[in-house]
Amino acid sequence: MPNRHATAAVLITVLAAVSACSRGGSNASPEPKEDVRLTVSGGCGDAFFWAMTPKGDVAVTVSVEARDRTAEAPTTIDLDLPHPEATVEVLRGQDLARNFCNDMILADSKPTDTQAVTAGTGSVTLDPPKDPGGYANCGTTSGRLRLRGLEAEDGTTFAPIDASTDQIGCYAG
Repeated sequence: MPNRHATAAVLITVLAAVSACSRGGSNASPEPKEDVRLTVSGGCGDAFFWAMTPKGDVAVTVSVEARDRTAEAPTTIDLDLPHPEATVEVLRGQDLARNFCNDMILADSKPTDTQAVTAGTGSVTLDPPKDPGGYANCGTTSGRLRLRGLEAEDGTTFAPIDASTDQIGCYAG
């Protein structure tokens, strides 16, 4: 007759291993992360775009120097991120859009965390400038930001971003 204690010990070991696997033990696949969706957007200046969550707690900002673009046709700037001539940041905080395209910075809307972007591709397309610096033309020049495969330093990934604005050429102040 087999040793009952030895049989019980083997059975307990097997049950513990099966239980660990069903709870997500070392053999379980990690749950896929859901991409952050930024559905509210805008822009201003020469080429500043922003996109954020509806709650305003996560945002991506993109700034590219484009004052010297041609006045004859739209300008497209391809982005393979990180890009040396583009500043792309992931911001976390509350009510972040209150400080975008505004010269009056509100302390309670300052980001509590800012990260660089480590991957992504896309483009910025800008209509020709109307009258650079002319306030009467504010709101008459369009721009569009498209990004995909965006990833922040902490591994956060984002759904594709498609942000359009007619406020290119509008400056705070």
